Amino acid sequence: MGLDLVNNRIYMGETIFYNQEGEVVTSSKGIKKWEPIAPESIGEAIKKEVVKYVRNHTEEIERRTRGN
Repeated sequence: MGLDLVNNRIYMGETIFYNQEGEVVTSSKGIKKWEPIAPESIGEAIKKEVVKYVRNHTEEIERRTRGN
């Protein structure tokens, strides 16, 4: 995961832009609407992505461990 404060981008497999509420507004999968990131919401946006990433990978590891 990378963070580009100058261009308001967070990288995690794709380029993602967040609005001030921490919601994804633009991604490499399709442009919705672009708004700059408020500095205080960057931490929350990163936290959301990390939690989602860990959850997805934990589920995958559990599936492989069970042999499903």
